[in-house]
Amino acid sequence: MKSVFPFKTFNRMQSLCFDTAYHTDSNLVVSAPTGSGKTGVMELAIVRLISKPGGDRAKIIYIAPTKALCSERAKDWTKKFRVLGITCGELTGDTDSAQVRDVQQSNIIVTTPEKWDSMTRRWRDHKQLMELVQLILIDEVHFLNEPHRGAVLEVIVSRMRTVNAECLMNEQYLKSKDPQKTLRILALSATAPNINDIAVWLKNYDGKMAEVKLFGEEFRPVQLVKHVVGYTSKTDATAFIIEKTLDYKLTEIISRYSDKKPTLVFCATRKNVESSASQLVSDIQSCQIGFNHPYIRTGLQQTELRQLASRVADKKLAECLNHGIAIHNGALVSVDRTLVEENFISGLISVICTTSTLSVGVNLPAHLVVIKGTQQYRETGKYENMVSGKEIIESSLHENLIEHLNAEVVLGTIPNVELCIEWLKSTFLNVRMSKNPIRYKDPRDKQGTQHMSLDKMCIRDLNLLAQARLIEQRDDGMTVVPTDFGRVMAKYYVRFETAKNVIVDMQKAPTMKKLLESLCDAVELSGLKYRNDKTYLNSINKIIKYPINGKLKTVGDRVDLLIQCTLGSIKLTDAKLLHVIQTDTNVAFKHAERLARFIFEVMRLKQDFQAADAALELSNSIHARTWEKNGHHLKQVENIGPVYTKLLFDAGVKTVREFLSKSPEQLEIILNKGRLLGNKLLDAAKAFPLLDLNITEV
Repeated sequence: MKSVFPFKTFNRMQSLCFDTAYHTDSNLVVSAPTGSGKTGVMELAIVRLISKPGGDRAKIIYIAPTKALCSERAKDWTKKFRVLGITCGELTGDTDSAQVRDVQQSNIIVTTPEKWDSMTRRWRDHKQLMELVQLILIDEVHFLNEPHRGAVLEVIVSRMRTVNAECLMNEQYLKSKDPQKTLRILALSATAPNINDIAVWLKNYDGKMAEVKLFGEEFRPVQLVKHVVGYTSKTDATAFIIEKTLDYKLTEIISRYSDKKPTLVFCATRKNVESSASQLVSDIQSCQIGFNHPYIRTGLQQTELRQLASRVADKKLAECLNHGIAIHNGALVSVDRTLVEENFISGLISVICTTSTLSVGVNLPAHLVVIKGTQQYRETGKYENMVSGKEIIESSLHENLIEHLNAEVVLGTIPNVELCIEWLKSTFLNVRMSKNPIRYKDPRDKQGTQHMSLDKMCIRDLNLLAQARLIEQRDDGMTVVPTDFGRVMAKYYVRFETAKNVIVDMQKAPTMKKLLESLCDAVELSGLKYRNDKTYLNSINKIIKYPINGKLKTVGDRVDLLIQCTLGSIKLTDAKLLHVIQTDTNVAFKHAERLARFIFEVMRLKQDFQAADAALELSNSIHARTWEKNGHHLKQVENIGPVYTKLLFDAGVKTVREFLSKSPEQLEIILNKGRLLGNKLLDAAKAFPLLDLNITEV
């Protein structure tokens, strides 16, 4: 076990958890400060399971709120457990579909709530895998507080318990009567005042609450010293001015408190992250390396930073890295995030400006942590509660309940109102409603006056699903069955408002323009708001395929234009806006691909074949990131972007077959590029599938 536990003795916290984690199969909730060794408790539970007869076949599911934390955990456990013959696979939004099968073969599956929700919505398709799941590890369980992600966690815990119970009832289990197959759950949390509520929710199969191990600040290996530094501003100062004021103060704060050691700066938004990093870079322009530069101390470090900058995809990140500073947020590609994390740990990077993507569990030791701006918490008391560990963990399931109810109806978990209410009783929502009923109001009640009960929630949302043709109600509404529309909604992870708009509200035979507008107005894309780019986007509105009527007004208008710019290979010329527009465009396409498939399947089910044909063309275009009929199909091939595509198109090379017929030298002449590029592009094109379709009349 030395590979898993390379130290001589467990620390005090781990020792107090040892008996429960290693010598029992009880569910366990551990609340302890960051850095106190909670990961070791999970590893004890893993070792207990794999040490049992047949334990090497068992599946262990580790759930964490962010891809960054999942990546760190997968990397660590792959190394630790390899010696024992135990494999670890990562299943997140960055996992390719081709990699999913390999991940499913792993003993330990590291995943996010959303990805595991998507997987278990089709759990009967993966029944052999699900029957082997015996241990669920939930890291940073206090993310139950997060509006969407917390609700997903509640649902997948309830679902996995249902799946486990159903698997245990199969004929093979009834013959073996093996009590060790029941599902065990461990949940780890930072300090929270109502950790017992989580233990009640994660009760054992005998109905008793999970074991609770609660540890205070005295168990933190390095005691925190907190400083609050305030700055005055004008009473009429905007949020933008306040943020800029704080940006100007950052260099002074880091100089005063960092002792020239690693520093993390947490900002409220991605835009604030870039603004803070840019200001830090600006402040040190006159500094000399080896003399008074705060972040680069030697010429060797500067050389290594330049090499690192040349390896990252994000231009803003590359610019900052040349000065020993990095940015980190969810918009960075996985490789860039990993490079930032690894080089911060090694000491090459001195400062990271980041959003909350790094605040949840990722192990990046820093001497100084700056929380830049508490304005957003001022009136709620949330900031004080957050830094003191007094923030109550609440449920947000009631705000997203309707989508999850539809998914459970499709799965067959909820065939009637009675079982719907029973299912709701298994959630954390039920626990918190009994303690704090005033908080749980109907999210559709504009006045916010109606307090809800589980019965009311259940009946209200089932009625809404029925009105949207997503389920059918029978026996006076007491029995529910899924419709094909409901199945498609669950399959593509679509929000209720979006599904209702496409199924009920959309007129017959919509045009391609109308379908695209409907997709872009989806609530899933409502966060892609204007970023001081409305004037520029209006200037290119007239050159897209389907111009927006009049001036751009809504968020949907912005998303529509961003998507069409990519599909039409329109080059963006405003250098200042390029990074933020590209980031938001990537987010838009991430959602748009599944939403387009959803629209196509709905139109097919409605037998609106004219609309289905247009929706299929839209779906194919979004998947390829180019209009199906504009001839820029080569953009789908890796390393051939919109610029190369247009040059090739103008030279009469429009298809992959035509491209493959060219020699490397011919391609280099067309693209006006030097040697070796032609071979590289041809290799990429050879990996692209070529199909022949023969039709014979009979």
